Amino acid sequence: MMDNPNVVVIIARCSQTKQSFGIRLEEKSSNCWIADWAFPVQELTAKKEGYDNTEIVGSFSVDTAYPGCPYCQHQSFCLCGGNSFFKCNKVGCNDDQAIDYICPWCNNKVIIDGSITSLRAGDDR
Repeated sequence: MMDNPNVVVIIARCSQTKQSFGIRLEEKSSNCWIADWAFPVQELTAKKEGYDNTEIVGSFSVDTAYPGCPYCQHQSFCLCGGNSFFKCNKVGCNDDQAIDYICPWCNNKVIIDGSITSLRAGDDR
């Protein structure tokens, strides 16, 4: 285990309530990011903390201890993207069973069909 882990926070929105929350990710090995905590956060606070100042790349997964969205308890998250011109590239919680996803940021309908390869994040130090 690393003495000083590489930890970041991304800002997300609940797909049910549209409320903001942070997702803590730790880089467990080179470019392998694991979500292990989520917590409510105000968007203004997240902006001040710079939770969208850095791009992280690699593979992303969820730890078994991840508590899920603090509002609806969905255990996964997805990125608004896909093939739409109107994508906002922001994160929202997601039900693992859902294939169609309505982005809680821009209301874009997204078909979930792949893995996330990069996210906007901020340092959690």
